[in-house]
Amino acid sequence: MKSKQILLIALGVIAIGVVIAYLQYNKPHREAADEQAAFSLSANELFNDFQTDETSSNAKYLNKIIEITGVVIEVTQPSPENLTVMLETGNEPFVIACEISPGQVPNPLPTPGDQVIVKGICTGYTMDVVLVRCSIKNQ
Repeated sequence: MKSKQILLIALGVIAIGVVIAYLQYNKPHREAADEQAAFSLSANELFNDFQTDETSSNAKYLNKIIEITGVVIEVTQPSPENLTVMLETGNEPFVIACEISPGQVPNPLPTPGDQVIVKGICTGYTMDVVLVRCSIKNQ
């Protein structure tokens, strides 16, 4: 009898674990367009912050929604739903790489030289600062 109870409890725990894993896997992503920006600054300021002190910049900006004002230097669109906008940092060849969310791709697309405001989630600094799930506020 005890082994039956232990088996039922184990199956219950496994079932609960499967349900939780399924819900977490299918949880919708956070979209920057729907949330208030924690910081608003220029592309130059953001890049300089990371270049000067990456550790404190990570603490300040990482996984936060930030709004960046900058000049477009390149736009790549490998498919209709994928768009990356590169913003000038004042420190060539480094850029702020903004990956635009599907459904947020503007029409018309920004072109090099356009001044834009991009809102996205900062994922950190490699050689460039990267923002994901971005939206372009204006062109």
